[in-house]
Amino acid sequence: MPHDDKPEKPLVATIGNGIMGHGIAEVFATAGHDVVLIGRSHESLQVAIGKIAASVDEFVARGLLREGSTKDALARIKIETSLESAKDAGLVIEALPENLELKVETFGRLDEICSATAILATASGHPVSEMSSRVSGLDRVIATHFWYPPQLLPLVEVCGMPGTSPQVVERTCSLLRGAGKSPVVINREIDGFIGNRLQFALLREAWALWADGVASASGQRSTSLTSHRSA
Repeated sequence: MPHDDKPEKPLVATIGNGIMGHGIAEVFATAGHDVVLIGRSHESLQVAIGKIAASVDEFVARGLLREGSTKDALARIKIETSLESAKDAGLVIEALPENLELKVETFGRLDEICSATAILATASGHPVSEMSSRVSGLDRVIATHFWYPPQLLPLVEVCGMPGTSPQVVERTCSLLRGAGKSPVVINREIDGFIGNRLQFALLREAWALWADGVASASGQRSTSLTSHRSA
């Protein structure tokens, strides 16, 4: 992949303005990035902007962001309905519904629209290789699996596909850390990434303990709350 001389806070394009898309846009806007939020209609985008404003207001009210953060964040976000608006972005994050055909088409168009140095990422829980068949520059394709809600939870699981440049993985993690996130790199693609698989493993065991009469649901809850609580 060619050397990227873009500034430390490149333009970020978020494709999709649903619950993940507008949350990711908020993350980068409050971190000082200019953001283009791309959605289907101006009406739905205005709704998303309202949700971002309410969210940032809440952070300000709780003393987690300074006064004026809402105005500053909204000033950095531009709303658009065309993928062409992502052409100047250094980082593009697809956050569309889990429709594989739609994602494949979107990645193919982004490959044509965006600079050869732009990172093309997905927030999907599926391996990015499943949606990159129409991308010519596979070295810049990567998964950035944000946890919901992205403006609250720090974890982002980062995973390249065969052919993803190590420099792209490093650059992606650097941008995420700069936005206040905690990226964790996964060495190879796997359905569900790390966190979901660990959660479901615990859930399966909990069901088994209950079904076998070993422990009640309340007993398991008490055990979890008094032993496995996050540090």
